[in-house]
Amino acid sequence: MANCPKCGVPIKKWDWSANCKKCGVNIMYYDMEAKLDADAKKAEIEIAAFAEKTANMKKTLAGAPLQIIRSVFVFVPLVILVLPIASLNLNIPFVERTSYSLSMFSLFSDGGLGILQSLTGSAVVGGAAKLFLAAVACVAASVVFAVLNFAFTLTGSFGRKFAKSIVCNAAAAVLILGAAGMILSSLGAVSATGIDFINGNLNYIFLIGAALFAFNVVLGIAVRKKVNK
Repeated sequence: MANCPKCGVPIKKWDWSANCKKCGVNIMYYDMEAKLDADAKKAEIEIAAFAEKTANMKKTLAGAPLQIIRSVFVFVPLVILVLPIASLNLNIPFVERTSYSLSMFSLFSDGGLGILQSLTGSAVVGGAAKLFLAAVACVAASVVFAVLNFAFTLTGSFGRKFAKSIVCNAAAAVLILGAAGMILSSLGAVSATGIDFINGNLNYIFLIGAALFAFNVVLGIAVRKKVNK
């Protein structure tokens, strides 16, 4: 059961009158001016807060040449998706294709991932194939960190906090370096077996991805110092 907003008298459910039967005030529009003023003040506060967040975002993303460079380089490390990770050569009879340039895209589009998965069951090179797949997983994780870096670059700029973005870039750089080490170990293990039906090489241009992520770390630290002055 509702009450009159002015005098507090109970209003029965079946009473559809617009005015209170006791004090005569219009129940719907009572104190409407004060409510409108309160809503207007609340809207002003929200607009001012949004304007401040937008100004902070503009300052951290495009406030100066350093911020603009950082914004552009948020996307650049994703070049690791197309950079060749390694080359794989097969010397197997009746196999139509014997040479593979493995990148994150080609692993899925050209069947390289399927070959690696089939080799994991080998008693001779199974361990090396699993290590190579672990390296691929590290590269995939670095891509995830690159996407998170983009999200944190936008949302972090609202509060001028760059720590999460810097951590994502650092983690991605470490993962790529770790992946390179795993690939070298994997190919070295295959070479040590003395077999000649499979061999490969690490493509060192792939390490450009690690360098780009490391550069983003430096940019993030530099922008953070500049914005927080």
